[in-house]
Parts: sequence; structure tokens; C-alpha cells
Amino acid sequence: TQIQQELVATRETQEKLLNENSELQAILDAIPGYITVVDKEYRILDVSNNLLLAFGFTGKEEVLHKHCFRIFRERDTPCPYCVVPQALATGQPQTRYTNLDFLPDSPSRCYKAYVSPIFNQSNELIGVVEAVMDVSDLKKTEVALQESEARYRLLAENVKDVIWKTDEHFNLTY
Repeated sequence: TQIQQELVATRETQEKLLNENSELQAILDAIPGYITVVDKEYRILDVSNNLLLAFGFTGKEEVLHKHCFRIFRERDTPCPYCVVPQALATGQPQTRYTNLDFLPDSPSRCYKAYVSPIFNQSNELIGVVEAVMDVSDLKKTEVALQESEARYRLLAENVKDVIWKTDEHFNLTY
């Protein structure tokens, strides 16, 4: 009776937690890129399945509660280019680009890391979430645009004829 009610309440609570964890995992996996949640000591609290697959892990138990720098970079200390320390020190979001070999067998890719602090209900910083996105195509497009603009500028500055550009109202824009 009393014990049965407590058992039912315990089962319901466990089911609710399981559902919440499943929903959180679905959210992490729905975000494009690679997601890692770490505490203030750089221990992994959660990861997206995309990240596990990319690094060849078969389950979360291989990475949870281990230092991110050991698991992903085989280092004994935090990575020198990592912006997690700045996010932890300032409590502010940080971003960085990297051409490092983020993933095994992908040396020619460019990644952008977004690191955002996580606060508890008492507004205390408890860790960060890092989302790493492959931005290689975007970076190639930016470089191509810069090169095209430089060639256009060189041509326009060295031509002997007058060149101007107007908008749809015939106002000079160049």
C-alpha cells in the first residue's frame, strides 16, 4: 500500500527522467555539427551522437566524465587554442575558427566553434556547451569573394577609361 505507492511514484519519476533525457538527446542530435557539454573542470557531461560517430566512439560511456582534451586531442592539459577557458573566466559566449584537424582524417576542413556558458538556477557558472560547425564551404566562398573584389578593384583602378556604377535611380555608387 504505502510501499506500493512509493514504488509507483519512483517508477513514474524514473520514466519522466528517461523521457527528458531522450528529449535532450534528440535536441543535441538535431543540431548540425558536433555538440559537447563540459563542466568547469573540462569533464564531458554530454555529447551529440554526431560527435561520437565522427570520432569513432560506439557509446557515451566511452567519453562521459572524462576530460575533453584527453578524449578528443589525447592531451594532458587543455588545448592552447581552446576558447572554453575564456568562456569559463568571463561567463560570456566565445567563438573561434580553426583549421586544425578537428576530426580524424579531415585536415582540409575549417571549423567554427561556438562556446556558450551554462548557469544553474542560482546563476552560478557550471560549465559550457560547445557547438562546432564545419564552415569550410563558407570560408572558401569568402576567400573567392575577396579575391574577386581585389581583381575588380585592381581593374577599376588601372583602367584608362572612366568607370562608374549606378544604382536603379542612377545615383553613382562607385
